[in-house]
Amino acid sequence: FPGQPVLYEPSDAELRRAVETLYDDELEPLGRLLERRLLEHLTEGGLDRGDPSITIDPKTLRAACDLCPSLLVAPLQRDEYAVLLTDRSPCFLDVNSDADPYPDDLWTEVSSYLASIAGSVCFPSDRYACGRQLRDG
Repeated sequence: FPGQPVLYEPSDAELRRAVETLYDDELEPLGRLLERRLLEHLTEGGLDRGDPSITIDPKTLRAACDLCPSLLVAPLQRDEYAVLLTDRSPCFLDVNSDADPYPDDLWTEVSSYLASIAGSVCFPSDRYACGRQLRDG
């Protein structure tokens, strides 16, 4: 039916690939980030990520992760969970940490760059999407 949402159910291989790419980016594979990464991979395959008819049911995603033999689901606070690889040690950035491992020169360059594009670019409101936009130029 036109306008009906299409429920995307990733395969074990698609789940693993999405988790691996979050590991590569040093981002903890939280359920909500995994959902975004899966949608990004669909976009790379030619589908429109902004298409509201393509959805991932969070409960179905969690169940698929629980059943995937190469993944381990670690419950966190409330309904959040992390999806870990069973054969790879986790090493993630703490996005909530106040520690700043970067030199002052980097922040000076970032500030100059942002000043140079002020008014010509509109950034998304969340950190993840903003980081992707900055990365993708």
